[in-house]
Amino acid sequence: MKKELLDKLMAEEALTAAEMLELEEALESQESAGVAWLAGRLPDEEPSLEWRSRLNQRLADHAPAPARRRPVWHWLAPLGAAACLGAALVFAPRFPEGPAPTARFDESEMVASGLEDAMVAAYTAVSAAESVGVSYPDARRTSVAPTYFDWSQLEGR
Repeated sequence: MKKELLDKLMAEEALTAAEMLELEEALESQESAGVAWLAGRLPDEEPSLEWRSRLNQRLADHAPAPARRRPVWHWLAPLGAAACLGAALVFAPRFPEGPAPTARFDESEMVASGLEDAMVAAYTAVSAAESVGVSYPDARRTSVAPTYFDWSQLEGR
């Protein structure tokens, strides 16, 4: 190998294509033992802290900025609102459309049995209709005028 090539290698200068070819041939030839001995004589340098610092600075300049994490409440609030809306849609009472159903009262029940049985049947029918939420026709009910006891009759005796 030429001394000029060795000097360039020691100075870490760029090699031309012809010099790179010459270096490859020297490494592959039988002189490789001599080249290995010359390469072994090169000082084994570790990068200085200053060089590492400059490298880290350049890498930091080219690195993308880390993505900021959004707080939990940014995604938790809409999720909670959606859950409440879904629960309201699922568990909301549904009312039928159209007129309210009315309860039917059969007068034959009153006629067939005694007055007490008729009153119990009427009360049961009205309370069942009210508990289900249907309107009960009031036309069937009749009002009876109250009779009062005349106390003046007792004084005259």
